[in-house]
Amino acid sequence: MADDREVLREIWDGRVPVCFQLAEQEVNTIQQPDPFYLMVPRFSYFPLITDKVRKHFVRHVHADHQEGEMWLEYNGQSLKWHYPIGVLFDLYAYDSLLPDRKSVV
Repeated sequence: MADDREVLREIWDGRVPVCFQLAEQEVNTIQQPDPFYLMVPRFSYFPLITDKVRKHFVRHVHADHQEGEMWLEYNGQSLKWHYPIGVLFDLYAYDSLLPDRKSVV
């Protein structure tokens, strides 16, 4: 029984490495900004971490777009924000190299 609890704890505490990159068409500076890396809980949702992502990229985006909507995509596929991050990882990036790269648009 103790082993089961350890396995359940490891599953519950599972995290996915994610790399966020600002989409090229959104860059308003001379140079592409550095990617933003996070270890995110599998059971979390992207809307809960977008403030961190926005703060990282805000100085590289035109002032008119800084407060606008933001969406994420993976290999050209828009991601559904109401799916848990772990589910999205399993659907789209299960066989890719880590960290999982997301474009911020």
